[in-house]
Amino acid sequence: MSSAFREAYAAHQRGALALAERAYQAALTSEPRHADCLHLFGVLRHQQGRHDEAAELIRRALDTQPALVGAWLNLGNVLKALGQNVEALAAYRHAIALQPDFSAAHVNLANTLNALGQHADAIDSYRNALGYEPGDPAILNNLGNALANHGQLDAAADAFEAVLAKAPTHSGALNNLGNTRKALGDTERALVHFRAAVAQQPDFASAWFNLGHTLDALDRCEDAAQAFERALALQPDWPLARYGLAHALAGSGHAAQARAHYEQVLRLDPAFAAAWQEMGAALYDMGEFDAATHAFERALQLRPEFAFAAFNRALIKLLQGDLRGGWHGYEARWRIYAQAAEITQPRWRGETPLVGRTLLVHAEQGLGDTIQFIRYIPNVAKRAKRVIVEVQAELTALLEPLAHAWGVDLITQGEPRPPFDCHCPLLSLPLAFNTTLATIPHQPAYLVAPPASVERWGASLPTCTRRRIGLVWSGRVKARAEHRALPLSLLEPLLESLLAPDDIDWVLLQKDLRESDLDALERITRLATVHTPAYPLDNFADTAALISHLDCVISIDTSVAHVAAALGKPTWVMLPYAPDWRWLLNRSTSPWYPSVRLFRQSAPDDWGSVLEQVRHALQASD
Repeated sequence: MSSAFREAYAAHQRGALALAERAYQAALTSEPRHADCLHLFGVLRHQQGRHDEAAELIRRALDTQPALVGAWLNLGNVLKALGQNVEALAAYRHAIALQPDFSAAHVNLANTLNALGQHADAIDSYRNALGYEPGDPAILNNLGNALANHGQLDAAADAFEAVLAKAPTHSGALNNLGNTRKALGDTERALVHFRAAVAQQPDFASAWFNLGHTLDALDRCEDAAQAFERALALQPDWPLARYGLAHALAGSGHAAQARAHYEQVLRLDPAFAAAWQEMGAALYDMGEFDAATHAFERALQLRPEFAFAAFNRALIKLLQGDLRGGWHGYEARWRIYAQAAEITQPRWRGETPLVGRTLLVHAEQGLGDTIQFIRYIPNVAKRAKRVIVEVQAELTALLEPLAHAWGVDLITQGEPRPPFDCHCPLLSLPLAFNTTLATIPHQPAYLVAPPASVERWGASLPTCTRRRIGLVWSGRVKARAEHRALPLSLLEPLLESLLAPDDIDWVLLQKDLRESDLDALERITRLATVHTPAYPLDNFADTAALISHLDCVISIDTSVAHVAAALGKPTWVMLPYAPDWRWLLNRSTSPWYPSVRLFRQSAPDDWGSVLEQVRHALQASD
C-alpha cells in the first residue's frame, strides 16, 4: 500500500474529503490500476454527488479486480443514484453471488426492488438479509414497509412490532406502525403510535403530518391543525402539510384562514388541483361565489374529470338561480357517491318514455331532501306503468298516506326491492323534468300528517289561546364545521326577550342536542311559556303531527323546516351567510315553498343580526 493511498484512506475515514481527493489522485498517478484506490476514490466522488465519475472509477476498479465485493455494492449504489435501477439490481446481485452472506447487498437489493414496485421480490430479499442478521431493527423496519406496500398489512404490523420489541424508541417504526394501523382501520391505535413517534423525535415532520392527517380524518380538526402547524414549522415549504392545515382549519369553521393557506399552497404548486377545489369550498363558505367558481374551474382545467369540483361548481349555479345549468353538473355526485352505481338497471333521466315500464325512485341524501323532492312523484306517476318509491325508515310512516293518494308503492331503504325496469335518484328528477325557477312543481301544502298522530299530539298540548311557535336551532350534530347551527347560548338572551309577550307559547322541536347547549336548555325550559314535546319525536310522522298544531315554525335549515314548509305551515328559516343552494340568494321567499320566509346573515357567522330580524318580525306580527 503506497503512502499516498494510506494518506488518502485516512483522510477519507475522518471526513477530510478535499485532502482525500488530492491524495487519491496522487496515488493513482503512480499506480493507475490500484483497485482499492479506484474503488474508494469512486466512493468519494459518489459522496460529492459526482455520480458519473464515481461509476467510471468503480468500473475501472472492477476491471482490475472483478471479485472486489464491496465495489459491486457501491457500484449499485452509484447506479441507483443515477436512476439506473435495473443496472443497480445487477450490481447488487453480482455482489451477492460473490458473497451470499453479504447482508448489506441483500438490503440494498431489496430497497431498490421496493422502489421499483417489485414488492414481493423485495420481501424475499429482506428476509434473506435477516437470515444473516436476525432481528436487525433496520432490516425489519424496511421489511415492514415492503409488506405494507404489497398489501400484507397484518404482516407489516407484525414486522414493526418486532422492531419495537428490540428498539422501543424507534421513531421510524412507530410512525410506520401508525400508518399501518390507520390502513387497517384502527385509527385510535394509529394516533397512539404517531404521538409516540413525535414524543421520541420531536423534529419528525412526517410523523406530525401523519398525526394531523389522521386527526383530520376523525374530524378532530382543531387538534389536526396543531399537528400540521408543527410539521410546517419543521418544513415550511411542504405543500401537502400546508394543504392539510388549510383543510383542518376549514373543517373547524375558519374559512378565511383556510383560504390564506390554500393560496400559499398554490404559490408553491400551482398545479395542485385538490387545493384549487378546497379553496373554492372555503370561498363558498365566505360567500365569495364568483371567486369560488373560478377556483373550481381551475381545478377542472387541471383535472377535467374532477367530480368534486364539477359538483361544487354546479351548486353555485343552482344557488345563483341557474337551475337548468346546475342540474347537469349536479349529476357529478354519482362519480363521488356509489349508491346508484350499485343498481344494474338503466338510469332514467327523462330522455325516454316510461309507458309500460316500472320506475324505481330512490332517496339518496338527507331527510329534508327527500321531503323537498318527493313533490315530483305525481309527475312521474303520470308517465310510468308503476312507480316504486324508496325512502328512509324515518319517513315511511309520514309518506305512506301520500304514496297511497298518488298511487305509487312505498318501500323502506334496506327492504327487498320489487322488480323494476329503470331507476332515478330522487334528486335527479329536477333534471329529468328540466326544471327552472318558473317550472318548480309546488303547492301550498303537499304533505299531510297521519290523522291518528295528529289526534294524539293534539291531546298532549296544553289548551291555550296564545300562538304556538315551534323552534329548532341546530341541525344534526356533526364534528366538522356546521354552519346550520345556532348556539343556544346566543339564542337565549334574545329568546327571553321574545318570551315577554303573553301571546306566544314556544314548543321545542330540537331533537339532536349539543353538549354545549345543555346548560342554556335547562334555563330556558324553566320558563312557563317554553314547552318540550310530551312524547319522544320518534319519527317524522310525529314531528308533522305536532307541527300541525302549531301556528308557525322557526328553524335553522333542517329537515324539520322542510316538514313544516311541506305541510304549508308558516315557516321561518334562519340561514347562514353562504346558504345551501336550494334557498338561492338575496331573497326572503322560496320558490320551492310558498309558506317559507327566509332570514339571512349579513356577514359570516352573524347570527345576532338574524335573531334581531326574527324578533322584529314577531313583534310586527302580534
